[in-house]
Amino acid sequence: YACRATGPNVAKIFSVKKEVSLAAIPATCTNNVIRLLSGAYPQFTAAVDVMETSMNNFGAIFHPAPTLLNSGHIERGQSFEYYLEGITPSIGEMLERLDAERFKIARALGVKAITAREWLEESYGAKGDSIFEAIQNNPAYKGLTAPSGLNTRYIYEDVPCSLVPFSSLGANLGIDTSAINTIIHLANLMTGRNFMEEGRTVEKLGLKDMAPSQIHHLVQTGLVEKKSTFEEEVVA
Repeated sequence: YACRATGPNVAKIFSVKKEVSLAAIPATCTNNVIRLLSGAYPQFTAAVDVMETSMNNFGAIFHPAPTLLNSGHIERGQSFEYYLEGITPSIGEMLERLDAERFKIARALGVKAITAREWLEESYGAKGDSIFEAIQNNPAYKGLTAPSGLNTRYIYEDVPCSLVPFSSLGANLGIDTSAINTIIHLANLMTGRNFMEEGRTVEKLGLKDMAPSQIHHLVQTGLVEKKSTFEEEVVA
């Protein structure tokens, strides 16, 4: 849902997504999970595995950067529409950079990836020649206000649990993630935290030096496959 809590046990739903990809760990259980949830949420469709759903996590693109770059307005307590007012053309350009890095990592891992613009069209029917234009053309975002402060999941969840894994996977692949790293570093400076240490890195996830095929085998079956090293498969 595109929604906001309006009080205790109350939420306002602005729009319902047309489709949401889902994967279980291991992926052999995905269809069972979808079968259990389909009565309540018919929008769920099966993804190949959690690498697909994780690398197509667009909260990582749309949440941390606009929140940090609008921190002055947020901390002054000025209510504004998060997407339609908070994502300006220049912030939209930053999101394009973040999304391009995410997409490149996903493709290198053999993940079926879509761009943020494609996701906006698939989920909401919003079209545009840029992320900024597509967001402005998305009526589902009308009325969605910004967080009331910086103590928000847009930073404390999306940075360590989404941007840090992207950065760590990129480093393992030798892919430049300068835009992603910039937002992580900005979050560190503005919160006094070290999200690279706190976050989900390939070392913590047990994926260090794993080849892409080994990672997919692990999340699809729950079993570790002894094969080529990460470096050998990437070079090949």
